[in-house]
Amino acid sequence: MSLRSTLRFLLRHPMGRRHPVNTLARFAEWQVVSRLSRFEQVVRWFDEVEFVVRSGETGLTGNLYTGLHEFEDMGFVLHALRPGDLFVDVGANAGSYTLLACAGAGAAGISIEPIPATFARLRKNVALNRLEGRVECHPIGLAGAPGVLRFVADCDTVNHALAPGEEAGETLEIPVETLDNVMASRDARVLKIDVEGLEAEVLAGAMKTLATPGPRAVILETNESGRRYGREDDELIRTLVASGYGPVEYEPFARSLLPRRAGRAAHGNTIFVNDLEFFRARVRASRAYAVAGVAI
Repeated sequence: MSLRSTLRFLLRHPMGRRHPVNTLARFAEWQVVSRLSRFEQVVRWFDEVEFVVRSGETGLTGNLYTGLHEFEDMGFVLHALRPGDLFVDVGANAGSYTLLACAGAGAAGISIEPIPATFARLRKNVALNRLEGRVECHPIGLAGAPGVLRFVADCDTVNHALAPGEEAGETLEIPVETLDNVMASRDARVLKIDVEGLEAEVLAGAMKTLATPGPRAVILETNESGRRYGREDDELIRTLVASGYGPVEYEPFARSLLPRRAGRAAHGNTIFVNDLEFFRARVRASRAYAVAGVAI
């Protein structure tokens, strides 16, 4: 991302707009710190939550600058979860959502990340926040059936399963499982699935999990990345709607959770819930969090 694009993102971000000077100051400070030291830095995020970050880690540095890089979805995770709930992070990367859900909101977690170097950073962040007893970390991929897939391994937050005919630099063969097998009939309250286009395959291996009785939300990447595998986002939406989940929009400052308006494009992820009133009550009753100097 160019400097101009980064600054535009920061100043248009809902939290960045509230304190633009502080947001730009955090950005400038990190540019200096990351250039003076080639080592990883431990950064306090909010409350007692910390993460290890290094230059170039887009998701983590986005949280450092704005508070919540993916504002609506991350706000929903903080407000919808409680201690005793189970959060499932498919495509966990270095663990931003896992830390939000488990260190922030107090839930238990299952985190799945296939790329070994990224998985090591996930484990480091889990250990830093003393979550080993509440978070299972699995160094695998997910698909519609158990097996092995080849993954692109040198693209940071957009590592993905190699598509047919795709040329790539560093690749690795990674074992894959189904989410149903990993869950073993456990009941998740919120699932985040961000697998750079392989979402349809993950959902195909998660139908028992989705059908388990109880209120549940799914945060799903819907940015057309499935086209590399010949899949469309409309297929994902139909699958979840057929399983009883409706797309919603969340505004964290107002704690407003509404059915997504017809024809309104998703912003990169879409939140689906199977019990709108349950989650409305949850987000309204959540405690407030102070993140990057902003009450949310």
